[in-house]
Amino acid sequence: MITLLIPTINRFSFIKKYLIYLQAEGFNGQVLIGDSSDKSNFDATQKYIESNEFSFEISQYAFPNMYPHQCIKKMLKDIKFPFSMFICDDDILVLNTLKKCLKFLENNPSYSGVGGISVLAKLDTDNYNNVVSTYVYRVREMVCQSASERVIDLFSDYSVVNYALARTEQFKCRWPDDPNGKNYDKAIGTEILPCAILAAQGKVKMLDELFCVRQAHEDRIILPSFFDTVMQPQWADTLNFAIEKLSNIVSSYDQITYNKANMTVTHAWTSHLNKWARSSLSNAKLPLYKKISIKVKRLFGVKIHLILSRIYGRLMLILNKKYDKSLNLSALLKPSSRHYAEFKKIYDVIRESDK
Repeated sequence: MITLLIPTINRFSFIKKYLIYLQAEGFNGQVLIGDSSDKSNFDATQKYIESNEFSFEISQYAFPNMYPHQCIKKMLKDIKFPFSMFICDDDILVLNTLKKCLKFLENNPSYSGVGGISVLAKLDTDNYNNVVSTYVYRVREMVCQSASERVIDLFSDYSVVNYALARTEQFKCRWPDDPNGKNYDKAIGTEILPCAILAAQGKVKMLDELFCVRQAHEDRIILPSFFDTVMQPQWADTLNFAIEKLSNIVSSYDQITYNKANMTVTHAWTSHLNKWARSSLSNAKLPLYKKISIKVKRLFGVKIHLILSRIYGRLMLILNKKYDKSLNLSALLKPSSRHYAEFKKIYDVIRESDK
């Protein structure tokens, strides 16, 4: 049995569709919703839950002004089942694949997490019931033998391996006690540290099955840029705390001294930060692309500009390893696609009107 922990803020329509999908698929586990929404969104979710019957246990918590990792930390005590997963309110899991993940963990004790293929579904800016396109959201396996090697591997080519089902006992260890209260860095607390701890705890498997459909939309909460992040007064304290916590875990799993583990973790995390900084400098050149884009539109017209933009976008996806023809929207909607049955269920739920 599985517990899903879903932090949310002001996205009643996404939560509603998620619950509709889970009910339609006969989910029989537990859903814990850490709700940081304003009153209107919170009340709408509460009313929807109270006015419907579900095949699964569901609890909604009022957590105003809290980051996702803070919501999760407060809900850990209420987890009832041996397998757990954190999932965003706009990222829908394929339940049939989730069941296969559970079986995999039962049969493979050296693995701490298991997920699968994820796709990003871009929603229409003016209509979140309309899926415009899809492409692969890259997640990868961690298969090195030691905790040290897996942490180095993760930070050398970072991937959000946190999109994985885990054993509840290990899952609970991923979420930090918040030494700085509300000021704890969100990126480290919600994503980077949990990913690193998951990798340290064991190998991570990605099944060759559609596992998650992530929805890309204008209301997504995007993490701050590198420079905005490191300028925050709490960032350095958060980083030091995270490195210390991860070092203790690596030391325990590899049975090595804390100092040796700390050297490995610090070096790996530093490598990650260096790459992030270089990437941020490259992205600073984006205004040049925008200037070229405007000039192309003026010289050749809107139609040619659109064609060239699509070609450029496709090339960027290929270069960033995000292009897989079999995961394009048109391919996924063909009955001949091996992902068709599972994708179509989620696609239809997304396209349902909120009214």
